[in-house]
Amino acid sequence: MPTEPALFHKVRTERSILALAVFEGRLFAGTQDGEILVWSLDTYERLASIKAHNRSVLALYVSKEHGLLFSSACDAIVNVWCIHTLNRQFSIYSTYDVGDVFSVVYSAATETVYLGAMNTSIQWYEIGDRKNCLEAKKERHPSVRNHRFFDSVGPGGAPASRHAPDIDPFQGPGEFLEIDKRHIKQYAHNGFTYCMLLTGGSGHPAFAEETLISGGGDGSIKIWSIDKQNGGAISEYQVMESGDESILTLAIDNTFLYSGRVGGEINIWDLDTFQLVKRFSTCAADVQTISVGYYMVLCGNSDGKARASLCLIHHPWKQRID
Repeated sequence: MPTEPALFHKVRTERSILALAVFEGRLFAGTQDGEILVWSLDTYERLASIKAHNRSVLALYVSKEHGLLFSSACDAIVNVWCIHTLNRQFSIYSTYDVGDVFSVVYSAATETVYLGAMNTSIQWYEIGDRKNCLEAKKERHPSVRNHRFFDSVGPGGAPASRHAPDIDPFQGPGEFLEIDKRHIKQYAHNGFTYCMLLTGGSGHPAFAEETLISGGGDGSIKIWSIDKQNGGAISEYQVMESGDESILTLAIDNTFLYSGRVGGEINIWDLDTFQLVKRFSTCAADVQTISVGYYMVLCGNSDGKARASLCLIHHPWKQRID
């Protein structure tokens, strides 16, 4: 019988942790109240705390090659930080009302940031080539411009009062970058764009070129080719579908893609054939995060539990540890 893993250490914060990233012995955590917290994995001492966003931090992404930390949040902003100093380098936003930015990834090869949003879009910005980009204007920033819903006229003809942000986004270091309307794939999914990952490149067994994979609220997984000669523009290459339950998280191991879904199911796809090769249920709670390695699939569910499954692709699933 499987045994319950022993808890090695615990660090606490007052707010919910919604995103995690690890870099060179440091743990980065994005919180419900817009902070990024940093702990040492050697001493478990808290090293830093910064107010990164005006709303919940939903995703963190580390570029080891360029020493950058990317954060996306419910405030429709993607911030780019120096991972060593935690000074903001860039603040990226769209002129559309994208809502929450659920996911962010970065291509070090093309120096392009990709974001997946609540308004079903995937958008991108090539931060390595900014000379031909739009000039950012303060009046188009999400914290300033009128919102068609939240700033609409209320009863009696009076506009709704706007909540003052906790932090002034225009204070502090960093360059503001405005996404060009040509760098937006509207309706990338027929639902929220919940998750993305980058894979492929030289020596990769499935994709010779760097490739973007996204999962959406429509239950589909889409594979996008990247045009390096056109500012990192994406075009749909393949669609994989198996039911309508939202895809909340993705992980990749060699030529197998793992997707976690609403309702507790994990699907395994063969990226050589784009066929579903295995599906299994972890529990009834949504699968919100997945990690794969050492023949194990680790997942975190919305019921607050982490689960581990022994994964042998060509054999039955052996066991699960809750």
